[in-house]
Amino acid sequence: MIQTILFGSPRPAPLPQGGIGPFIQSVLRYPALLLRLAIAAIVCGAFFWLGWTIPAGLGFLALEIYASLLALRMFTDLLAYRQLGRILKAMWLPVAVILVAIYLLFFNDQGRELGIGLIDLNEKGLYLAIALVYWAFNNWLSARVGLAKNFPEPGKDQFLLFWGPRLLGVCAHLLAACSLAVAAWKQPDLQGVQGRWLVLAAPVAIVLATIFAWLLDKGYVSERYQAEERPLARQLMYGVGAVELLLLGGLLFAVASKQQAGLSLAALCITGSALFFLILISVLRRKAPLDAEIVGDPRAQNEKHEQQVTLRWTLALALVMLIATVVTWKWPMHVGQSFGSLTIACFSFGAFLALANLLELFVTQLTNYAQNAHFNVQRSIVWAVLICFLAVPAVLASLSHPFHRVRLCADSECTPVAAAKWAAIEKPDTRPSIAEAALAWYAQAEPAYHAIHPDEPVPMLVVATAGGGIRAAYWTATILERLEDKLLWSAGAPSDKTPAEPPLRHLLFAISGVSGGSVGAAVYAAAVHDHEVAGAAIKPTNYLQSDFLAPGLASMVFIDGPANLLPDFGQIDRGQALELGFEAASSTPKDSDGLLSHKFLSFFPTMAAVEEMKSWRPALLLNATHEETGRRIITSPIKIERGVVFDSYDALQVLNADVRLSTAAHNSARFTYISPAGNLSSATDAAHAKRINRGYVIDGGYFENYGAQTALELANKAIKAINENDPGHPNKVKLVVLQISSDPTLQKDRTLVRVDLQGNDCVVSSFEPQSNKSNPADPANYLELIDPVLFGSKKEGGGYVLLGSKNEGEGYVLPWTNELSAPFVGIMSVREAHGTIAAEELASARCPSGRNVQQARQNQPQVNVVADATGSTKIGSPPSPPHFVHLAMCELSKDGTPGVTPPLGWVLSDQTRDRFKQILDDCENPDQLNRLVGALGLQLRP
Repeated sequence: MIQTILFGSPRPAPLPQGGIGPFIQSVLRYPALLLRLAIAAIVCGAFFWLGWTIPAGLGFLALEIYASLLALRMFTDLLAYRQLGRILKAMWLPVAVILVAIYLLFFNDQGRELGIGLIDLNEKGLYLAIALVYWAFNNWLSARVGLAKNFPEPGKDQFLLFWGPRLLGVCAHLLAACSLAVAAWKQPDLQGVQGRWLVLAAPVAIVLATIFAWLLDKGYVSERYQAEERPLARQLMYGVGAVELLLLGGLLFAVASKQQAGLSLAALCITGSALFFLILISVLRRKAPLDAEIVGDPRAQNEKHEQQVTLRWTLALALVMLIATVVTWKWPMHVGQSFGSLTIACFSFGAFLALANLLELFVTQLTNYAQNAHFNVQRSIVWAVLICFLAVPAVLASLSHPFHRVRLCADSECTPVAAAKWAAIEKPDTRPSIAEAALAWYAQAEPAYHAIHPDEPVPMLVVATAGGGIRAAYWTATILERLEDKLLWSAGAPSDKTPAEPPLRHLLFAISGVSGGSVGAAVYAAAVHDHEVAGAAIKPTNYLQSDFLAPGLASMVFIDGPANLLPDFGQIDRGQALELGFEAASSTPKDSDGLLSHKFLSFFPTMAAVEEMKSWRPALLLNATHEETGRRIITSPIKIERGVVFDSYDALQVLNADVRLSTAAHNSARFTYISPAGNLSSATDAAHAKRINRGYVIDGGYFENYGAQTALELANKAIKAINENDPGHPNKVKLVVLQISSDPTLQKDRTLVRVDLQGNDCVVSSFEPQSNKSNPADPANYLELIDPVLFGSKKEGGGYVLLGSKNEGEGYVLPWTNELSAPFVGIMSVREAHGTIAAEELASARCPSGRNVQQARQNQPQVNVVADATGSTKIGSPPSPPHFVHLAMCELSKDGTPGVTPPLGWVLSDQTRDRFKQILDDCENPDQLNRLVGALGLQLRP
């Protein structure tokens, strides 16, 4: 009776049969479960509405129970369908690899952008097609091996035993097609109807190709089907084939007409690869299995034949994997740059399965050998022994040498960059302090600026550029390139007084970079040096047009993996591969090694050279994080001293050596997992008898992702040193801070920190009262947690803003999941919050009394206050507030259309790179740029 009340009457069974599955199907019936689930939901809702907490809680408990029982019944039915449970269990390895691939390709920030390299027209689509065939064959073989163990005598009607491995194989093509579609979906040139059609063409073509191949197998090729089944299959095949040909014809037309030719060609290659794999397997496996009544020699001969086929396929695919490993060890950069990120990733999935299949063959052979020698040995025991055998070398290798050591420029391991007309800093201990650098900067900037603007404070421009992978690097390079090209001294100045050097060569004091922003700053420094030495145009964006991810990805799979078991043979790692990619991309006709391959300090003049040449080269402060202490560790041509830059390490002092410019940038941009933590082993000298392990360096964004904290501390010390050098004449310098960020999701009233000047009012955008206050009657200016709202946009302030946003307060719904994820999510969220706070500190310095600049000036001692038309003051007046400008990206353009949102990884398509300059004309950046020009007292070239 109790069972009937709780679960309903069980379905009668004529005879007891089966195990737990049939029992669950008999006891848990859908009508009874659905009825009780609905009653529980109604009861729970009613009591909750009445405010009766305990009955509502009991109703919710009943709801949970019946929902769980319903899920259990559905799962049981799924497993019972044609022995699907046994089949999936037998194919667990390729299924697991596909699930991992789905996560990496679609739920990982960098993985989602792997297909970008295929959007440009090149031969990488053909390479991807070959890699997909390799992955597909390994999926098929691994699944076939598992099925052979669990279903030694398959029947003709067991469809999934024959097509399950093939479907897993073609999943490789489907995932690659979907990855290409995801990467292309956000491309600005693919937003219309035609663009969306091209984006979805590859996944649709793979589905049609799979259906076509199955119908072809059933209608013509396979011997498993009856004659009466073939006519319908053939008719359907012709229909599906016609649709597929129409789709492929459209892609061919797009290639011929140069309309997204790269994307269309890649879709054609992926589809052709899928058809090749499916049709080839259908031909090779066309014979029907033996009938169940056939025993004896025919059965033994068939099993021997199948074993030989498996052996040949396993060895052949493993040989390809071994050849790829050797080639990558020998030429890692060439492999990565030639094949591209998505091709390397897909081949890597196949290579893992090839290795697993090879080990499975070894374990099987060893088990059979032991059993034939009359030892009671099971495969699971052999696998355990093999894992232990591999674990010991891994431990010994890790104890014998540190992995991922930061490359040093000790013992002539790297060379200075080609000499300019000035002497460069040679050693870390000969670098200037911040005060010395500030005085040298002012000594050359003051006469240059006062030739145009006599008696006015000299603007000290400090740039803080945030992280964000290649997006941040290219955005930083684009902005600095624009400033180099467009900034002019005032047109009204006499020509004989106009400085010969462009304005940035005098006014830009330093760049504080984090992660991708550091890479952009580094290529800018290289471009400026190449301009001085070779007369080349200052185009730092030219050095960021490669696929930087592919060499690192190839090295991670085929070098770092085996290296965990091997001695140190001097092989590179994925971190060095990324650096070599930076170096190769910065090669010039006069420097085939690449500008970034040279010593970091050789790009910066000594203070004596600055005095002689009467110009300045901006100091770089590339921010990384010390893993063991959480402190900043900064690489700079200026000494990072205690009490000046707070609680931070000087990277060159820690390493006791110079590094390459590529290494300095990479230390700041060590993306999680894609780039490893770098081992800080100091160079050997009289004070360091041997290399000392000083911990590890990780991405600078772990501490603070904006570079603003370092910029603020640097500027404070620099201006203090300049003013203290001549106390009788204060206000010799006015600080101008340019913040560069590349996160399009920043919101103006929360995280997009800007300064708005409205008459005498000075407003920091992130301090403004929010319009969606939870209690409008309370005048307090709280920072409100964002609750979910409908997606859309509205017009606001002459532009458009998104209505939809992430719910900041909800977190993860499943408490047990949050138990595990809370520390990691918290750490990653804190770094963004630190960056926002540091940017707000910079911006609030512009508004010293919060909102009113005039009030702030009234509170200061009045000493010869004379303001010019731009609001700046003369030398001798009280210090003027610093100017703060923020150039950023946005999700929505000023006309309400989707903005340019470049990807976060380490590769950009040609189309995306071409759109970066448009961002400078959008997202309120023109107004910010005009403010920057006004603060500097300069003009923009038309």
